[in-house]
Amino acid sequence: MENFFSLSQSLHPYNDTYAQIEFPLTKEEVLKNNWQWQDDLKTPSDLLGLELIEAKDVPKDIKDVDDSILNKAIICETTSKPFRVINPELEFYRQHNLPIPTKRPFQRMLERFQKRNPSKLWNAICSKCGNKMQTSYSPEKQKN
Repeated sequence: MENFFSLSQSLHPYNDTYAQIEFPLTKEEVLKNNWQWQDDLKTPSDLLGLELIEAKDVPKDIKDVDDSILNKAIICETTSKPFRVINPELEFYRQHNLPIPTKRPFQRMLERFQKRNPSKLWNAICSKCGNKMQTSYSPEKQKN
């Protein structure tokens, strides 16, 4: 059986991955395992001189967004943490006529995963055929 590379070799800090959502650890637990942890940015100087823009000031219509957004850091409306939009991302939003997000990528991912069913199966009876089955819907959701 092949082993996957060690988490200490990961290019991404543990607290900025899906693992932190499914298997939350403290900074101390992560560092004890010699894995990477990224502290929050503390000052605007961490942003390499980028202009900061509040989420409320980001144009709602992608047609009103010019390329200068690529040289700015948007302050997340939920976490107040800065994030950037990169050129391929901006091109995607323009191509699909989507607004620029006002939440940082990890926050968007976190909110998506909070809406999904848990990683658990419940025993149930199929309402169509009456057979026993397993489902990711909790008994409370099955009654609705």
